[in-house]
Amino acid sequence: MKPYPYQLEGIDFLRSHSRAYLADEMGLGKTVQSLVAVADEDRVLVIAPAAALGNWRKEIVTWGNGQHFDVMSYADRRLRDGDVDGSTYGAVILDEAHPVRVRRREGVAPCHPAVWYAHAEQRHGAVDDVRRTVA
Repeated sequence: MKPYPYQLEGIDFLRSHSRAYLADEMGLGKTVQSLVAVADEDRVLVIAPAAALGNWRKEIVTWGNGQHFDVMSYADRRLRDGDVDGSTYGAVILDEAHPVRVRRREGVAPCHPAVWYAHAEQRHGAVDDVRRTVA
């Protein structure tokens, strides 16, 4: 399978930035773009809402490049307990990145600054969320 031309533009954008926010409309393949963008990384951490974990695992089988993926939800105890060292990953993908802002507001720091963000749509003041998250 090959990404669509518009997805290639998103992939190039992600690869050309150490931190980026991908805010395509729902259903346009942000997951695919994120996975292809990290194809050269040996280890990738994906943090996503629990409801999206099955889709991430399915898409990793299709689009992953044979590298190691750790996929976990924002509610995963390992994140809360500080058992995840983001610096051991070549890339970190946060799906639906707005929970990071909520965690910071509650005083719980994310495990590591994210490398790439995938987000379904602009909501909850997404632009402001990204500014706070990547700051």
